[in-house]
Amino acid sequence: MLKLLQALFYNRDFNWNDIKIFRRILEDKQFDYVAPQIYSLLKKRGLLNRVPSFFQQAVTDAAYKTLYSNMLLKADMRALLNCFEARSIGVIPFKGTLFSEQYYGDLSARYSRDLDILVRPEQMKTAVSIVKALGYLHEQQEEPEHFHRVFYKHDLKTNRKSIIELHWHFLRSGTSSLHMGMIWNASLPLANYRYIHTLSDFHMFYVICLHAWNHELNGWKHFIDIAQMICALQHSLSYSDLLVFAKQQKTYRRIVRTLTIVYHEFPGLNEILPLPFYEKKTFWWSTNELGRKIGPKETLPTLIKRLQQLRDYDDIKQKIIFLKREVLPDPVIMNQVIGSRSTRKPRIVQYFYLYLKRLEYLFIRGNNK
Repeated sequence: MLKLLQALFYNRDFNWNDIKIFRRILEDKQFDYVAPQIYSLLKKRGLLNRVPSFFQQAVTDAAYKTLYSNMLLKADMRALLNCFEARSIGVIPFKGTLFSEQYYGDLSARYSRDLDILVRPEQMKTAVSIVKALGYLHEQQEEPEHFHRVFYKHDLKTNRKSIIELHWHFLRSGTSSLHMGMIWNASLPLANYRYIHTLSDFHMFYVICLHAWNHELNGWKHFIDIAQMICALQHSLSYSDLLVFAKQQKTYRRIVRTLTIVYHEFPGLNEILPLPFYEKKTFWWSTNELGRKIGPKETLPTLIKRLQQLRDYDDIKQKIIFLKREVLPDPVIMNQVIGSRSTRKPRIVQYFYLYLKRLEYLFIRGNNK
């Protein structure tokens, strides 16, 4: 898989005639997640006819399915943005279908499952009422330190679940000094709207890097998004400005770690936009992370890996907040890990169950050897 992805951005030595390579890619667990991106990049670079017919058919089918899904999502977004505009509520849609069209030039380029909308904190109450008026009546429970609220509705006729995430920030409370006012001030008006804006390219790249880190770069889709933005923006993207900004917002190490990992797997990106620093190690990340779900940390090895991420935070306060969340998770996370019935017990018993659950992995693994 990686060799093909590299070839789509810079590698000129890829063997397009090796059918076995393409069969192995189809069997890769990551294929379904990145097939639309592969199709879009193959088409844009005039390489679609270089791949075997069975592979061409597979990525084409994936792209059409994504196109259909994204068209529905785009219609949902248009209805939502029109309501915000009518109420004079300023919002910033980001990622999703807008990202596909802006940086891939193709609505079918990447699958999106929800709508991400940035809202000013003081207008969140009105935004929630608008979302609920559109039928998004169910809210997902999140931990208090989180930075968005998630609403969804389920169409029983089509069995389609529509999800909206209303953000007021991009990071958990206390884990950065990110001043959202700067994000709003640098935003750009979206065509045909007065109150709806989009993120600047600079801040979109910054957010995509943080988003990849938040998801522990657990899929090639994160690498492709970052690489595609680098190719699209090239030298209009300044790493020196990015690193200065990241230091000011106390997110420097997360940005550096993310770019280190991406350039480690895609070293040829240095030909397009050189990285101004060099790190030989990727520390906690390895290809074993690909496909790993991000959720409650049930196993001890996963906890240990997460604790290695302490070095990705910029100051001691951030490290303490992160450490507390991982070692002594709040009731919402605890409920997801040990179940609602167990969370009715005393707190000390809940922690006993939590670590029993994490240690359970070692016994299961030992029995499977």
